[in-house]
Amino acid sequence: MTPSLPELGWSAEAGGRSWVDAFLVRFDALDRILQAAGFPATSPWWRAEIERFFRSGRRRWVIRAGRRAGKSSTLCRIAVCWALWGPWSVPAGDVAVIAFVSIDRDEATARLRTIGEILRVLGVDADQRSDEIELRTRRLVFRVATCSIRGVVGFTSVAVFGDEMARWESRDTAANPAREVMGSLRPTMATVLDAFEVCPSSPWSLDDYHAELYDAGDTDHQVTSFAATWTANPTITEARTHELEPDAKVHAREYAAIPSSAVSSALDPDAIGAAQRELGPGYTLAAPVVCLDFSSGRGDAIAWSLVRWAWTEVEPEYMYTKHYVSHLGEVSEPVLNKHGEPVRNPDTRASLLASWSSKRSDRSSAVFGAPCRVQISWLASRGIASNGAPLM
Repeated sequence: MTPSLPELGWSAEAGGRSWVDAFLVRFDALDRILQAAGFPATSPWWRAEIERFFRSGRRRWVIRAGRRAGKSSTLCRIAVCWALWGPWSVPAGDVAVIAFVSIDRDEATARLRTIGEILRVLGVDADQRSDEIELRTRRLVFRVATCSIRGVVGFTSVAVFGDEMARWESRDTAANPAREVMGSLRPTMATVLDAFEVCPSSPWSLDDYHAELYDAGDTDHQVTSFAATWTANPTITEARTHELEPDAKVHAREYAAIPSSAVSSALDPDAIGAAQRELGPGYTLAAPVVCLDFSSGRGDAIAWSLVRWAWTEVEPEYMYTKHYVSHLGEVSEPVLNKHGEPVRNPDTRASLLASWSSKRSDRSSAVFGAPCRVQISWLASRGIASNGAPLM
């Protein structure tokens, strides 16, 4: 049986935050019990960040940490501790929910399995069903769901955990639905003053919703935390992570928690960026071409790009000066160095001169779009063959 709230000395004094000390005492006690049962200890980094978040009074905690950093194990402990001893309350007739949203059913089930084992070690009576565990000692349910809008409405949350949010993917659109899912999930906390959300994830890209939240930093509404794998979980050394992943770019993303600008080996944004530059004046632009990559039957999303050629007259390979000569008019002569050799023009690219005898080519723009709807009739009006039917 778990101690009752009065026995733990809960208080709503001092701005409603004095309960944090008692909560942290219970968390540390829970951690010691789990260690005795064979669970790994909560690392010093996690313990410090847990205290920082709860003392902040913020309602959102955004965590960027490497793979195997102990996110799931630690956050399941927080969830159980909050369920048993948190100062939350819900109206009579309602049942509180601690929701875990994961990328797929297997991940969601794994969170539920960890919570169930923690409750077993603590000796807490609970009823487990396919996607939830209901406490018998307090009106609360641990519920897991996959990252879709359909599964995150219709209940009252006292805490929400968006597990590995940066890696969520919609089955329908193949896009990350985190913004929409969290937008639907947050109203479930509206009537619970102490409710909070935790957004833990290893990084994936530079522009997903989790990256956007993390890049906002500490604000009036949220706290952010960062750790490489070996910082959050000192049982794994940095050297070991390099043994596991020798590729520098993948290692940086998976273990050093540095987001990658690319998630596809086909179109690497780093390479695309290096191949492009701002065009100066004097370029002739060819007609643009729209390229489409359809989603192979998964919804109506496509990737698109707009590209065109641009060129100027080729610069001379060597630098010249022009001056006026009597009876001859304007004369061009090469600029010579101290050895009497012609000086090369720094604006000339030899590789292009070898390929193009009269003009230089360059790409003027390549705009990569998010999933969108396109009317084929629009493309047809610009010279792209089609049957005129709209994409649906």
